[in-house]
Amino acid sequence: MKKLLFIFLLASSQLSTTSCAKKDDPAAAAPTNNQLILGRWDLAKRETTFSPTTSTFKDNSILYAKGDSYLTFETATVISYDKSISPTSGTYTISNNQLSTTSGGTTNAVQINQLTANQLVLQDSYVARSNANTNVTATNIYTYQR
Repeated sequence: MKKLLFIFLLASSQLSTTSCAKKDDPAAAAPTNNQLILGRWDLAKRETTFSPTTSTFKDNSILYAKGDSYLTFETATVISYDKSISPTSGTYTISNNQLSTTSGGTTNAVQINQLTANQLVLQDSYVARSNANTNVTATNIYTYQR
């Protein structure tokens, strides 16, 4: 009887020390956009498309060398650097897939198309020209990498 009790207690203790790995835990949440965005992002490419395309407004793509232009996100603050102008800093918020930045009293909002550990893709649109005959809308896609 004592042997059976010992075996039962030994088996019970083994079951109670077994735990699920973190990857098996359904409560472990994926990182949020606010967590993923932290750190430095180097601009790799900017693609601009126009609608409608005209002789003045033609689609284009610009590639950037690492370090030429980048964003650094810290908790609630962002620093924007471009080698041709002085760095600027401001604040930012993320709501759903919208990134809003405020610097010098001006707020800008862009759409987050993709945000992973290594890639950030932002999009903005604006009216490039508006007159009585034609509205030309420009859409920029900014691709950043770590």
